[in-house]
Amino acid sequence: MNIWAKKGAAKVSKHNPAVSPTTATTAILAAFGTMVVPPAGARAQGRPDIVWMRGGHWAPARSVAYSPDGRFVASGSDDWTLKLWRVSDGMLIRTFRGNTGYVTAVAFSADGQMLAAAGRSYPLDQSPVTLWRVSDGEQLHVIRGHNDVVTAVSFSPDGQTLVSASRDAAVKLWRTADAELVRTLIHARGVESVAWSPDGQTIASGGTIGTIKIWRAADGELLRSLNEHLQIVRSVAFSPGSELLVSGGGDYVPPYDYTVRLWRVADGTLLQTLGGHTELVTSVAFAPDARSVASGSWDKTLRLWRIADGAPIRTIEESDLVFSLGYSPDGESIVSAIENPTAYWFGGILNLWRVSDGGFIRTLTTGHARQVHSLAVSPDGALLATASEDRTARVWDASTAGELLRVSGCERDATAVALSPDGAMLAVGSLDCPPELRRVESGELIRVLEGHTRNTVYAVEFAPDGLAVATAGYDDGTIRLWRVTTGELLWTAGAGRMKTLVFSPDGLTLLSAGDDRSIRLWRVADGQLVRTFAGHAGAVTSIAYAPDGRMFASAGRDETIILWRASDGAPVSIIPLDSYANSIAFSHEGQTLIAVGGAARILRVSDGTVLANYDEEISNAINTVRNLPRSDMFVYGRFDGTLVMARNPFAGNAGCGREARLAVRCKRGGNTVFAKMTQAAPGIPVTFTVDGQHPTRRTTDDKGKTQVKFKRRGPGAHTVRVCNLEKPCWNGQCQCSHTARRRLWVVHRRFARALSRDRCESPYRPPSSHRRRTRRLSSHEHRLPRRTPALRPGQGVNDVSYIVRRQALVGGEVGKVIAQHPGLDGAGRDAEDADAQRTAFVGQADRPRVDPRLARAVGAQAGKGILRRHRRDVDDHPAPLPHEDRPDGLAGDEHGADVDVQHVIQRPHGQRLDAAERGRAGAVDEDVDSA
Repeated sequence: MNIWAKKGAAKVSKHNPAVSPTTATTAILAAFGTMVVPPAGARAQGRPDIVWMRGGHWAPARSVAYSPDGRFVASGSDDWTLKLWRVSDGMLIRTFRGNTGYVTAVAFSADGQMLAAAGRSYPLDQSPVTLWRVSDGEQLHVIRGHNDVVTAVSFSPDGQTLVSASRDAAVKLWRTADAELVRTLIHARGVESVAWSPDGQTIASGGTIGTIKIWRAADGELLRSLNEHLQIVRSVAFSPGSELLVSGGGDYVPPYDYTVRLWRVADGTLLQTLGGHTELVTSVAFAPDARSVASGSWDKTLRLWRIADGAPIRTIEESDLVFSLGYSPDGESIVSAIENPTAYWFGGILNLWRVSDGGFIRTLTTGHARQVHSLAVSPDGALLATASEDRTARVWDASTAGELLRVSGCERDATAVALSPDGAMLAVGSLDCPPELRRVESGELIRVLEGHTRNTVYAVEFAPDGLAVATAGYDDGTIRLWRVTTGELLWTAGAGRMKTLVFSPDGLTLLSAGDDRSIRLWRVADGQLVRTFAGHAGAVTSIAYAPDGRMFASAGRDETIILWRASDGAPVSIIPLDSYANSIAFSHEGQTLIAVGGAARILRVSDGTVLANYDEEISNAINTVRNLPRSDMFVYGRFDGTLVMARNPFAGNAGCGREARLAVRCKRGGNTVFAKMTQAAPGIPVTFTVDGQHPTRRTTDDKGKTQVKFKRRGPGAHTVRVCNLEKPCWNGQCQCSHTARRRLWVVHRRFARALSRDRCESPYRPPSSHRRRTRRLSSHEHRLPRRTPALRPGQGVNDVSYIVRRQALVGGEVGKVIAQHPGLDGAGRDAEDADAQRTAFVGQADRPRVDPRLARAVGAQAGKGILRRHRRDVDDHPAPLPHEDRPDGLAGDEHGADVDVQHVIQRPHGQRLDAAERGRAGAVDEDVDSA
């Protein structure tokens, strides 16, 4: 957390070179004999993989527009941002970067592919018009040509031309393809509004002296002037058929013309004058059915009017000044942009209203109005808590981003939050109120922790057992530990001006850090200082423990991250950054570290390599970041108050990456198997195998891609696997096991099902010819002897599907026993039902059998797969496979979940071995092992 971060203070240019750590820090670490990691030259990689965003405008939204399909709303604000919102749930989709000042007007093209924004920059003669591609947020053009504030923009119906109006008295037409100026139309004074008719024939513009001008779009000829308004015409709009025009405006001084007027475009006749607003009218719009118009005003109302007779239909009361409004394309709702009356520094709100009855639908801007100072995650990852400069603390549902609780009441910033281990309590700290404990479900105040001087608390933290909570006072320089159940003060320790606290995973110690550049370790039992860590040359902004507790990391204003060994306090390594990090967090498995500030960086802990460096959707600075437990998600809070949930593509793996992809296909009828790996980490060694053979080593390029070809494979099913040479790609297994077009079939007489593994394949029925070959092979099996030795003790194989794979049989690995593949059940039952059917381990009444001679016979059939499956009685007490008896030493649960496929053919139900046969079982086991 860094509550002193100001707008733009941590902004990082992606063209700035990485800088070395300070001389002082390097010298300190060199004294300990630690490694100094060279800065990694990772370039900015754009936008993180965002799951959801919740946010708002921290300044008034001056303009708002519906997309033509009605799915999105765009808004421009005095906070220099242009944002795109999803109407269905109010989710923030994108913030368009690159605006250089206030955004005063927005407009969608008719096809919804482009978005135009206009505004005010300093100097005023540099005020731009910007064109954006909606799909990915790319800036297409920055158009400069006006000499004053650009007040309005509108697209032609074909999207090829854009018209802009400015207070420099000019209306300019621009070609959207290349941003070239087409023509300029001149008013006597400044222009406040402009609109292009839906039929593309005319353009209307409203001036600052109450004049509306109608222009022919084809050649810019002035058709007529409408002069009934007495003051500024702040908004104009055409009806869907282009026959009518509506206008509204007003000013702060007499004669106070706050009317809405309806005009016939063909001859300029004034049809209706609609009075009722008591403040200036800022926005007007026609309903899609052309039967009504809507107007928004600074009198805090939205009004609907019937066109036929000018009668008012209804009035919608808003909570503050209305700056802009827009009809949805289906005419069922209206979006309004208003000033936020409760926000610090006048934030903006977007509200949706139902047209039929004026009912409230939802607020799109359901986020903090100012920067997020602190962020906490519940141990189960279900809840998020935030504290913000907008004086509120909130609790969110992590999966849906829905707001569950809002706490306010203090006159200054909420600076710190923490969630109890059970997620039932919320601790809140602020700049002027004592720390509080509240119930998350209801927001009920449990107790107030009074004792800090001036109550400037910058950090709160629950102990892992939930019995105590620690608070850090900035002004009095003390740490205080409180008993949660009674609010009793357990101990106080002086530690200087601190901004961050963190308990060790075992709860025995507590780390604190702040402005004095040092990190202190405290014994929780009695508050005694155990050790002081010195190494940073600037204030320490954040500390974080690794999940296993053996290491912790600290970030400082000296633009470095230091990794420390928790056991003895020795620094392990230093990672230099190109700007300081406001907050850091370990991923759930501890192999990567997320550092945020002017960008969001993902670093590999082992060597400090920057795996990803995101600079989009950052809004100048990120103040705080947390990882979700047991997940590849991380959440961060931005300077503009936006809360973001994103994926860490490297979580759970220091090599291939969670999002690694393997594509496999057959070429030339199966003679060549082509495998390509993408979206992996760059520069890692990997090994490809085909059908478990022919290991081929490759190294991914700087884009995380590599590929390999296996020739002379022949028709049939081929499985390609790719693994990291140092560590498995994911969860102790390879990232992805993929088969080629001819899949690995699991066949049982008249039913067939494809082997589905690790989300790489889907069920499919093999061709009928394949089933016929299987049936003929099955008939051959009945001519072989049926009484065979038993399997080794501890290997249960009942009521599951088994496979004899081609490469194993042809290669001579006859009779090799491999535990079953998880989740396969020939009857189509789900996994839970299948587990209930597992029985029959060696030593019980019914035991499965395997016949080596049968396997050899099958192998002689040129690799034609065979599966024999028999049902057995349910055993209520299945036993897991012992680790020492699992193939390749793989450990797994009682269902063999970590093991691949098997090469077992069962003996028919009900047959048992006599004593003589049981005596010969060991010899067969040796044969199987040697094979």
